[in-house]
Amino acid sequence: MDIPALLGMNALVQDASGGSRDVVAASAVEDFYKILISYMDPELRATFTPTASGELQPEVRRIAQDQPLENAAFYQELQVPYLTAVLSGARQPSAKLLDGATARKQLEELCASSDVFRRHARALHALHWKKKWPVLNSYLEDQRAVDRSQELYAAFDRLQVHLRAQQEAARDSERTVRFDALLSKLEGLRDWALTRKLYWATRLYSHLTLEWMPKLRSRLADAEGTEAVGRELRSYSALLAILEETDRNPRGLTFHEAFLETVRAFTFATTLPRYTDYRGNPERFSEAVDGLFTEFKQRYTHSGIVEIELALHQWGREVAAR
Repeated sequence: MDIPALLGMNALVQDASGGSRDVVAASAVEDFYKILISYMDPELRATFTPTASGELQPEVRRIAQDQPLENAAFYQELQVPYLTAVLSGARQPSAKLLDGATARKQLEELCASSDVFRRHARALHALHWKKKWPVLNSYLEDQRAVDRSQELYAAFDRLQVHLRAQQEAARDSERTVRFDALLSKLEGLRDWALTRKLYWATRLYSHLTLEWMPKLRSRLADAEGTEAVGRELRSYSALLAILEETDRNPRGLTFHEAFLETVRAFTFATTLPRYTDYRGNPERFSEAVDGLFTEFKQRYTHSGIVEIELALHQWGREVAAR
């Protein structure tokens, strides 16, 4: 087991049109909707999804039934907007009477605010990653079994030194504020790693921060490199979430959240300035960065990558609160 093996786990495959498709996310989304149909009122299911049996594979059923009463309430709230969204795309003339756009927006809002969605989407995503790469279970078993506290302390010391150097290299308050925020949350992330014995999550985040991010400057110089970075961003964020095995750190950021925040800070402080003349209008630089992430949000909000979607939702709330 090593970091290169983790980095080689890429769920994206090329489709017929030459684009990329996340086969793990697609399988997770398919099972999510199967769970929804299994909780659907029998009359609605028989009328509108007659070919769907509502039966689930044993491992999916265990996820679906982890908290039956809470789950039933959530999925039954989804059933009408889900059916409306699906049926609005039908060829029958009556389909035009259905407001599919509003239904899809309602689905998105219900999922974004739901603990059931967070829990099930993450569990389904992890399930299908482990099906595709069973060796992931070995990484999880290894970090659970072995106490590597001293190595974790040393890793976070290196991270602190590196992020402090990035902060100092930024040289102005507007760009250093993002590294200030990261550094202030590093202790909470370290305690999270120590408490849950997240050795491989720490190793992967450290590698990405110390080795992968410094190369962004050159890789984002052309369209091909930018596309590759986008693919890696999705895979690495998903891997970090799987290695954590839960989505909430009571003391602050999780590793996959910290990864996305670090990418954002690094891009803000080191990569975008090469292409931006902001000397006369420094206040516009922040607008340019937020514009970049707005475009990223539009592209990946419906990606099926729950870690990215939840992080983007959180970022949207931060922007709205300004």
